[in-house]
Amino acid sequence: MNKSNAILKISTNLSAMDCDGVIDVYNSIGWGGNYSHKEIRAMYAPGNYYAILYFDEKVAGILRAFGDNSSITWLAELAVHSHLQRNGVGSILMKEFLKSHSHTAIYAEVMAGQEEFFSRFDISRKSSLVACSRAAVLRRS
Repeated sequence: MNKSNAILKISTNLSAMDCDGVIDVYNSIGWGGNYSHKEIRAMYAPGNYYAILYFDEKVAGILRAFGDNSSITWLAELAVHSHLQRNGVGSILMKEFLKSHSHTAIYAEVMAGQEEFFSRFDISRKSSLVACSRAAVLRRS
C-alpha cells in the first residue's frame, strides 16, 4: 500500500461517501447488517472518537472508541477492508489513535486470533478481565 495515497479523517461529520465506505468495510469482513446512513451516522456520532482511513478514495479501515478523555477509553472496533488486511491499515489507525489517547487506560475486546496484533501496541490479555456481552435485540420499524 502506497501510504502517499492515504487520507485519514478523524471525528468529522460523515458524508454519504464515508457512510457507504464504512458499510463496505463491514460487509467485506462479515459484519454487514444492511445499515442505513442514519444508523452509521448514529454509530459515529460527534463526541465519540473515530478515524476513517481512505486509500485511493475508498475506505480502507475504521476505528471507533468511546471514553471520558480523562482516565479510560474503550476501543470499540478496528476494522480493515478484507482486500487490504496485512498492509498496514490497522497499524496506521492504531498509531493515530494512541497519539491522542496515550493519557488514558485503553480497554478492548479482541476477536480470537487478533491478540498478537494488539499486543504490538501494548494492549494485551489481562487475566483479571473477562469479556461479557449480549446480542442486540432487533428493533421493529
